[in-house]
Amino acid sequence: MIEQQIETRNSTKKIYIAIFLTALVLRLAYCFYLQKFMWGGEFRYTTADTSSYLDSFMNLIHYGRYCFDLEIKDSCFYRLPTYPFFLGINHLIFGKFAWASVSLFQSMIDAVSCCLAFAIARGLNFDLVSQRVVALLFIFYPFTIVWTSVQVPEVIGVFFVLLAVYFIVVEQRQVLSVLGSGAALVLAVWSKQYTLALLPAVVFLVASRADWKKAITITAAISLSFCVFYSPWPIRNYVNHGEWAFLMGKTTGHRFYLADFASEMNFVKLFYENPKDQLEIMATNGKLVLPKSDFVKEHRYEIDQAVRLAFEKGPGSLIRQGKILKINTEFRVDEKNVADAFSILSIKAKNEMVFTEYYRTAFESFQKGFFKTNYIAKSGSAIIQAILFGYRGILVVLGISAIFVARDRVRWFILGVLIYWVSTLFVISFIYRQVEMRYLLMSDMLLIICSGLTIGWLLGKVRNLQMNIRRI
Repeated sequence: MIEQQIETRNSTKKIYIAIFLTALVLRLAYCFYLQKFMWGGEFRYTTADTSSYLDSFMNLIHYGRYCFDLEIKDSCFYRLPTYPFFLGINHLIFGKFAWASVSLFQSMIDAVSCCLAFAIARGLNFDLVSQRVVALLFIFYPFTIVWTSVQVPEVIGVFFVLLAVYFIVVEQRQVLSVLGSGAALVLAVWSKQYTLALLPAVVFLVASRADWKKAITITAAISLSFCVFYSPWPIRNYVNHGEWAFLMGKTTGHRFYLADFASEMNFVKLFYENPKDQLEIMATNGKLVLPKSDFVKEHRYEIDQAVRLAFEKGPGSLIRQGKILKINTEFRVDEKNVADAFSILSIKAKNEMVFTEYYRTAFESFQKGFFKTNYIAKSGSAIIQAILFGYRGILVVLGISAIFVARDRVRWFILGVLIYWVSTLFVISFIYRQVEMRYLLMSDMLLIICSGLTIGWLLGKVRNLQMNIRRI
């Protein structure tokens, strides 16, 4: 009996090693070679967001202030600390080779994420086929692989979400489970703030391993642990800057995205799922083209006045035009006036537009979260992306279907994942009103664990059917 247990443990270790090494080799191959075929011969290691993560840490090291722009107050709040510290430490140690070290470490971290997913499937007592399907889905999932080379927090966020769920679902030592999950949830939220939507689902995740009375007690302990570990961020914001900023500031802290531009963005989001192009046009020629509607027709004069004020004196628009390089106090009043003008328009729109018109773009964003269908396959890259997003859409459907396949307490886990996934999609669709698929990546990865269960169940049905046919 003991020998059999030792043999089983050794076999399990070999599986974990195989998962880790396969995932690692595939990701390194992508980072340093294969990605050039994805991006037309280019290698992508940074994005427009990378500098704000890196500068936040570097300004802390060199000037004692955690912000990515020393002259803009809100930049002190915008970048939550997990990824800036990870990225900054890499740059401090490896210097000009940080692009390679980040790719290496993120590949290793994502390979560990694959192992965590397999461990969660085992902890939930998935059948052997489903466990292996989960591992394979994670190893070859394209939307985590493509982010391993890029200096943004998606891969780190996925890791901490899975680590938190591992502590909740698998870890048997109660104290470690509570403290570990609380700390991992904090680091996940500090990686991507949308992870906060996981908190309402925690009680269901705990219910997959304990009765409801105990689950509520454990959830309360995890919530307390989360609050304790999270508290340094808002305390720091209040002590150093006089504001209780729990997530990010009122604006992004970018020079071209001050209060005036933030207000413009919120208004234009009522009409366009992605308003950036319209705002660029407005900053260039002072015109804002909106879809025809009764509200736009009735308030055309007010809209034109607000656009003219933004174009002539709004700091955000002036910086976009290249007319000023520094925010001076003479623009502060106009920044507020522009922000107020567009905020008033947004309030009027909320009160006067019919429900379907006001939430049209939000529903478009919500639909995009299920199936992204706006790719026109005119080039090889577009065709590849259309295929990949179609694959993701199939996995989403399979993940949701797992609620009908799961048995016993596993159903509570599936329900918790669905609550997290839908909550994330709802927040970014109806509150932020702008869906970028990477915002869903953390919740997607938990849903893929559910997809593995459904696929394993389907394969079992096929196997049973084959056996029945042979008997006949």
